[in-house]
Amino acid sequence: MQSQLKPIDAEIQMAKAVEYIFTQIKLICPGWKATWSNESVENEAKKFWLKVLLETGIRTDLEIKCGLQRTLKEGDPYCPPIGRFIRWCKPNPEVLGLPSASAAYREACQKVHPARRQCAWSHAAVFLAAQSVGAHELRILSQDKSWPMFERAYAIACDWQAPDILDT
Repeated sequence: MQSQLKPIDAEIQMAKAVEYIFTQIKLICPGWKATWSNESVENEAKKFWLKVLLETGIRTDLEIKCGLQRTLKEGDPYCPPIGRFIRWCKPNPEVLGLPSASAAYREACQKVHPARRQCAWSHAAVFLAAQSVGAHELRILSQDKSWPMFERAYAIACDWQAPDILDT
């Protein structure tokens, strides 16, 4: 689902978010001056981060919060590279109130059995991922083959659950 913001509005909102991200990273990473050595370098970095965050679809407060929390958790005194920060922005299922991927996989494998078809699913994302992989595949394929398929389908289903408006 895409935000209803016009491109220029999305860019303005993301520019505000980048300012916030940089302020927070400076608080988290005491060695930030090693990355952004002067105001000119920092301004160029902000422009680059803005461009990359928009291109990669980082749009929500939740995603930015996840990236900043992971920056804090890592405990590195230096600023994370933009690619690493983007990976850290993707919330795990538990942050969204969903079962972990492994719990969702176990549920899917159990509930695709014909005897359990009428059972309620813990969340629509688990059901969607199971449907995407296919009941037949989840029943007959080994875990080595079905788990990667389910893991990808579940990540996609979880992405649909994330809020989509940047209110920073």
